[in-house]
Amino acid sequence: MAIPVSFAPEPSVLRPPIPNRVLVVDDEPLIRWSLCMALEAAGFDAVPASNGQEARRLATEWPPPRVAVIDLLGAQDTRELLDFVRRIYADCRFVLMTTSRQQSVRYQRHRLQVIEKPFDLNTVVAVIRNLLEDVPGGGSQST
Repeated sequence: MAIPVSFAPEPSVLRPPIPNRVLVVDDEPLIRWSLCMALEAAGFDAVPASNGQEARRLATEWPPPRVAVIDLLGAQDTRELLDFVRRIYADCRFVLMTTSRQQSVRYQRHRLQVIEKPFDLNTVVAVIRNLLEDVPGGGSQST
């Protein structure tokens, strides 16, 4: 008597694309919510964080953030968060939000994208799309 043998279909060699995750860090709930809603409507995987500690925890989850939008937390805290996220995902791009023109100029000298508050949500989405075009693997992802 022959035993029927069934073969499992061959596993797909193509992996699904990693979502374009955007970490949004701001202590103001309405700003966090607005940014996340606009980003999700544009097809991004937006993850909100209310402070640096929460942002560090979320940055270690899979998938890593391809872009981090960070409200300036204070010079030392912001620098530490940038360094931490860069260690997690070296290709992460950053958008810093500030109300200070002086801080804006200083961070732009460090080749970081800066958006001054108040801002237009469509502009933020466009800036993030442009940044992802420069991230390895970011341009081929669908957003």
